[in-house]
Amino acid sequence: MQDENNDQEKEAAELAEQEKRQNAESIQREMVILESDLKKLEKNRDILQVELRQLKKDEDRVQAEISAKQKDLTKEDEEIRQLQVEINDLKKKLNTLH
Repeated sequence: MQDENNDQEKEAAELAEQEKRQNAESIQREMVILESDLKKLEKNRDILQVELRQLKKDEDRVQAEISAKQKDLTKEDEEIRQLQVEINDLKKKLNTLH
């Protein structure tokens, strides 16, 4: 009877140990999957950060180009106004000669 109890205790202990191993293996598998997902997300984040830095550089460059073009346009507008004034003055002089 005692041998039977010892066998049952050994069997119960073995089952408990097997269940512990299975739980540990399950946790390890889940950790591997999560670590893989984490690495993918970190890689994607790094790519996005690089792209964002490049876009900010492009934005700065474009803003500088816009500013330069606006200055050029203002200069051209002023020259156009001056030429229009000169043309109008010449037309008036011409009309006084007729």
